[in-house]
Amino acid sequence: MPKFNDLDLKNWKEIDLNMDSLWMIPERKKWGKHSNFYHWNFVPQIPEHFIKRYTKKAWWVFDPFLWSATTAIEAESLGRNIVWVDIQESLVNRAKELIDSSEIKKEFFVWDTKSIKTKNIIKWYLQVQGV
Repeated sequence: MPKFNDLDLKNWKEIDLNMDSLWMIPERKKWGKHSNFYHWNFVPQIPEHFIKRYTKKAWWVFDPFLWSATTAIEAESLGRNIVWVDIQESLVNRAKELIDSSEIKKEFFVWDTKSIKTKNIIKWYLQVQGV
């Protein structure tokens, strides 16, 4: 079976990852770059969990709805390359300011994710990056 993440499951009880079927998150992450400025943002622990569980460092994470950049912030903190798209230029510009790590590759696009042109450009971009 291929390895989909960097987790060593031999000692799964020691992994900083919730393996329960019911998540009990006592408090949303409010530290670092996270803020509640946008009404559609969600608990940062959710994208953190899935990024840790299903990706490796330097892999690409794609999010077609940038919104408050919660997933982008988590991907950056976990060392994942990121491609983000949003239809609102103001959100894309804010994310470009927030996600400033030189350790990862990152691209932010202002496009309508429903358009075929957008899908083709992103597909081309990822192919150029070797994904």
